[in-house]
Parts: sequence; C-alpha cells; structure tokens
Amino acid sequence: MKRIPIIDIRSFVLLLILVLIISFVRLYS
Repeated sequence: MKRIPIIDIRSFVLLLILVLIISFVRLYS
C-alpha cells in the first residue's frame, strides 16, 4: 500500500520553487 499525501507533494513543490528562486536571485546579484 503506497499512500502519497497531496499536502506532502505540495509542500515539496513549494520548497523546490523557493530554492530555485533563491538560487536565481543569488545568481543575479
């Protein structure tokens, strides 16, 4: 039985986007 909670996926995606934005900002500045 594999249960993947939607909340976990959403939080993971949010974290990934945050890291991407931070790296992008650091690259630009």
